[in-house]
Amino acid sequence: MNSINRKPDFLIIGVQKSATTWLHERLRKHPDVYMPCNELHYFDKNDNFKKGDQWYLKNFKHALRHQIIGEKTPDYIWTNCDGTPGLSENKHKRIHSFSPNIKMIVILRNPIERIVSAVHHNMRLGRIPARMTIDELMKSEAHEVIVDRMLKRGLYSKQLRAYYEIFEKSQIQVLFHDDIKLNPDHVLKRVQGFLGIDELPASDDNAKRYNEFNATELGALLIGMSSGALNSMFLKLDRYLLSHLPFSKISYPVLGDFAESQLIDYYAHDLEELPDLICQDLPVAWTSSSSLGQWGSLA
Repeated sequence: MNSINRKPDFLIIGVQKSATTWLHERLRKHPDVYMPCNELHYFDKNDNFKKGDQWYLKNFKHALRHQIIGEKTPDYIWTNCDGTPGLSENKHKRIHSFSPNIKMIVILRNPIERIVSAVHHNMRLGRIPARMTIDELMKSEAHEVIVDRMLKRGLYSKQLRAYYEIFEKSQIQVLFHDDIKLNPDHVLKRVQGFLGIDELPASDDNAKRYNEFNATELGALLIGMSSGALNSMFLKLDRYLLSHLPFSKISYPVLGDFAESQLIDYYAHDLEELPDLICQDLPVAWTSSSSLGQWGSLA
């Protein structure tokens, strides 16, 4: 069979800032798996979806005959993106129409922990002032839109319910970011079993972190003021040059009492529904305020 006509066997559909890059990179090392380097954003971005299936399938043309095919786009899980320009709320329906039996993987992260990481990410991209606390951000009228979008991304029950309405639960493997931090070898073993590929031996590389570098305030300023090819150039400049020079670095954002209280209230109902929905208990740390603080990130 010609690779260009082969549809993906699986998708990593979410969530942002939850080690999806880690899983993507680990699976790309497997000899029986082919995944493109980049996120394809076919089912979520309307402009890409208009290009058609053949445009999408060309991204897998280098897959070998014996390899299963997959791709990672964490925005696919964001079914509650109502009103976001250029993005479709029907991404799950597009996936189902394209391949109703496809397998999907979701990695969930404590939504409060996830939003702190997302704030840091957006600071590095110049969308949020580098020295703003999350308390200040939550109260800022100028940043209402970006805060609303970051908040909505953590409503996992709402997002997954849209998928479960049209896919079998057995098609969607739900993992936890906490488990990856504690035992990445075990999580990778579970994923390999789910995908039906041979288990690779445990490796120190499985604990490798991705997307970590000391972003600079200067780099964030340049990135935030640019777009297109220039934006990509400044991203690389900050990662590979400025971060190694004595420029002021972007510190991990501080979560104050006001923001923590607001976030706990915001996610309470969604988290209450989640265990029954995914048929799994949530990690103990998700219900403990002691888990909140300065977190590192695998992706």
